[in-house]
Amino acid sequence: NPLWKPTWKTRDPYLYDPARDSATFGPLPDGRLLAGIAGHSLSFDTFGPPSAEEIAAGCSTHGETPVLKWGVSTTQKGSAPIVDCNVLLPEARIQFSRKLSIDLDAPVVYCEESATNLMSFDRPISWNEHVTIGPPFLECGATLFDMPAVKGKVCSESFSGRMLLRPDANFEWPMAPAKDGSKRDLRTTPEEICSQYTAQLLDPRVEFGYVAASNPRL
Repeated sequence: NPLWKPTWKTRDPYLYDPARDSATFGPLPDGRLLAGIAGHSLSFDTFGPPSAEEIAAGCSTHGETPVLKWGVSTTQKGSAPIVDCNVLLPEARIQFSRKLSIDLDAPVVYCEESATNLMSFDRPISWNEHVTIGPPFLECGATLFDMPAVKGKVCSESFSGRMLLRPDANFEWPMAPAKDGSKRDLRTTPEEICSQYTAQLLDPRVEFGYVAASNPRL
């Protein structure tokens, strides 16, 4: 399994009780999310922490979808199995669905998602497939990540005190400027312990964007 696995025993987020579970998973807004996080988190229809007023109202980090109970059903398309997952966001008034299907002729799992606005007016949303890779697939100095990116930007220094890269720097993918004056190839997992992130602009000339991860040693 290439995805990160939590080191704690998880609990379904919709069963999270702040009075009972804050000591184990942390308080709101992160506790309900961390109770069940495991490798892939769909951050929708917001990304990041809610405001103090929203926290007081019971809102969680990264929106409603990662913390609600989803409905699951199975069907067949020929001999190929299909899993349909869906959830209604009661606060955002959005119906979200995910269909998982298997290619019987190739080692591929397809995931197709859709969101339907149940409001009578348009509204902004944030949609983030929050994937976290973990060991043993993730290996310092070995695991490679790549994408058809053209430009990138490093986060600000306020994000972390353990940054290897030069804060707020603009760069051309994949070589990002480091604090020590060197350049780092962001495709390779660093050996050092660090905390930082970069944002990439994917090549607008390609029809399909992607992020690929591989461990050449394996």
